[in-house]
Amino acid sequence: MKWSTQTIAELNKNRWQIEFFFRYIKQLLHVKTFIVTNKNDILIHLWTTLISILILKYLKAISKYAWHLSNLVAFIGLNNLSKLTL
Repeated sequence: MKWSTQTIAELNKNRWQIEFFFRYIKQLLHVKTFIVTNKNDILIHLWTTLISILILKYLKAISKYAWHLSNLVAFIGLNNLSKLTL
């Protein structure tokens, strides 16, 4: 119990940012659970998710239409094997 109150407050703030990040990922990509068995699997899952989010946000930025990100994800999921111009 040698940590200052400032350190504890910063740890708590960071913990909430991490929880918000995971909630955002689960809502955006409809991830029900993180099915992993070890640290390497967790890292692969996180990196894959982050790359997916970056690609989706890039597609949203360059699209001709004012897509909401959730609509874009649903649209791509329905039409992932079709060739079309976004």
